[in-house]
Amino acid sequence: PETVHLPQVMLDTDARNEVDDQHYIAYGLFSNLDLLGINSIHHGSHFRHFGMAQEPINYGEIHYIIELSRMSGLLEHRNENLIPRVFHGAEVCLQVPASDKWYDTQPIKCEASEAILAAARGASPNNPVASARHRVQ
Repeated sequence: PETVHLPQVMLDTDARNEVDDQHYIAYGLFSNLDLLGINSIHHGSHFRHFGMAQEPINYGEIHYIIELSRMSGLLEHRNENLIPRVFHGAEVCLQVPASDKWYDTQPIKCEASEAILAAARGASPNNPVASARHRVQ
């Protein structure tokens, strides 16, 4: 009830890929937005970074930023129920279908895609969900 009047937002981030994403996550956390979740996404065309899949590295970085934000004392306006959950994204990029037709693309089911669908199903014209990636202003 305390967030029904606030814009609902899902954040998508490859937090270890670009240095602005840490600011983007913190801005969302420190704001009064209703953060429904933060999605860790796969980034780039290279699957491995120093022998590790990129998505788990991004996932860990998101949790690190949340923990630093807690330690800063700037999250006092968010009780534990208002700290967004972090969802694992796919560990690989979508593959171009053999037909080269976008509508033949096979989705990759993951926690993040399920969270986006769940948020969309719970939205309404009076309370829409925005998905933001990198461009919070």
